[in-house]
Amino acid sequence: MAKKTLVTAVAAVLSVLCGLCGCKKEPKPAQHEASDITTVSLFCSHMDFNYCYSFYVYKEDDVWLFDASCFTNDFTDQTEFESRKIIDEDVEVMLDIIEQNGMIVYAENYVKPEDSDYMIMDETKYSFGLRFSDGNSYMTSSAQGKLEDLFYSLAEKYSDAE
Repeated sequence: MAKKTLVTAVAAVLSVLCGLCGCKKEPKPAQHEASDITTVSLFCSHMDFNYCYSFYVYKEDDVWLFDASCFTNDFTDQTEFESRKIIDEDVEVMLDIIEQNGMIVYAENYVKPEDSDYMIMDETKYSFGLRFSDGNSYMTSSAQGKLEDLFYSLAEKYSDAE
């Protein structure tokens, strides 16, 4: 009987330690591939309007289009445009970033945090979303730094294109 009690106590202690250390179960493997992506969205709302952005890349027929609303050139120029065709090389860079950073697995396994009882009026809010050719879509409340950097550079690149 003492052996069972000891095993139970050790299991309980390990359980508590894993909980304190942030141990979690492994995420489910991705159900989609980067080649299945039809839409990528990235948004940020910020108290200082200069740091807000909205990027939306989507596939229409076999053409990739880009919408952007942000401040470019070191946050000095307001840049807004819709439906700018982007070249395949830029799409490949975007898909590589998504794949190499595990963003598909992340989005598919994302669990929305519980709402807080308190609201911070000037809290920066982020949103990252993916839509796939089978109609499934996933939305998270998180920043995606590498993708944000790419979209800012694409916004500067395509801001003068017509």
